[in-house]
Amino acid sequence: MPRRRFGLPSGPRHRIGPLGAALRDEHTRPGAGPGRSGPDHGSDLERLGELLFYGYGFSRMDIGPQVEWPWHRTVASARCFYPVELAVWSDAAPEGVHRYDPAHHELSELRDDVGLSELAAASAAELDGARTVLIVTARLGKTAFRYRNYAYRLATQEAGLVLGNLQVVASALGLGGHARLRFLDEAVARLLALPDDDSESVLALLPLWDGADVPTEPGHRTAAPVPPRRTVVPVAGGNGIEPALSHRTLAVERASRLNDPAELEPVKALASTPLVGAEPAAPGSGSDLPLASSRRESGTDTGTAVVRRDSGPDVFLPTAKPVSLGVVADLLLDAVRPTADDLWHETAPPEVGVHVIAGAVTDLPQGHHRLVDGALRTVSHGDLRPRSRPWTCGGRRSTRGPRR
Repeated sequence: MPRRRFGLPSGPRHRIGPLGAALRDEHTRPGAGPGRSGPDHGSDLERLGELLFYGYGFSRMDIGPQVEWPWHRTVASARCFYPVELAVWSDAAPEGVHRYDPAHHELSELRDDVGLSELAAASAAELDGARTVLIVTARLGKTAFRYRNYAYRLATQEAGLVLGNLQVVASALGLGGHARLRFLDEAVARLLALPDDDSESVLALLPLWDGADVPTEPGHRTAAPVPPRRTVVPVAGGNGIEPALSHRTLAVERASRLNDPAELEPVKALASTPLVGAEPAAPGSGSDLPLASSRRESGTDTGTAVVRRDSGPDVFLPTAKPVSLGVVADLLLDAVRPTADDLWHETAPPEVGVHVIAGAVTDLPQGHHRLVDGALRTVSHGDLRPRSRPWTCGGRRSTRGPRR
């Protein structure tokens, strides 16, 4: 039976709100509220269209004899394969859950009998008042045919990029919420009518509220199993995954699933994360360089910034065009800004380490630096770009995955 499709308003504008404020989660545009609209954002449906377009939309096509990967979205992807998919429930859209089709800027119906209460039950979430719920999934076969067992890491990495981009765009549009990374995998998959052959996995949920209504912390409720009925919606092109060649990818994905509601109970955050202030300064490195006083907020509009993104040319050769320390400081401090999700259920800094290879940053010596407690600590001196160039050209592991 053909699924219904719903067009979204076309022609999103390229100015939706200041990037600096959006990165800090300062909701710069007022929410419309059910049944209301305003001059800043148009109708609720128009705002939903902008959220999806700037969050993960198709931005442009490159043409020419040197172009290998022509299709670009507002988030980069290894070889433009885009394994990440986006499903959506919204009070501005027709009833049910839908898959976002970026090529046509449309919604494709998955199920018309799933609403906010079912999603809340499957994710142990308090979603009362949420305007939109975005569900990030990944079709591993879209990268596994090329990257084999590396596909799972690549897909989860790109899912994180998409999730972060959606949060920044939502903030610029006057929306806010908390990422949910724990849920009953099989239950959510049923609600989305995903194929039952492990070819597509649910990786995250992002409920969004109007800025003034965002809960201070992610809510929790006891998860309720979803009835076992599953109506699978076929995916165009098949699943694309070969179990014999991608057995490790499938094994890791299956092992990561949560199926017991008890596994979704809140966990108390550590007093401080292990990666904050854990390392002493290297001998002879000098004192740390605090960044707070140096940061300079970007004046770029959020929409303009994300539309300019691409997946890069075939060879990655960073230029020596100088970048100010203020811009670098703003990016680094925003990257580790404490946030809340459903793992800790309270605000905590991300458990990540941040390293900087500085080549042409004003007022920052060339070399390898690490971000520790809001300051840059020098690890080694010297221009490391010539040594990193073969590594980034061959794989660009931080954003693209290895090339074979």
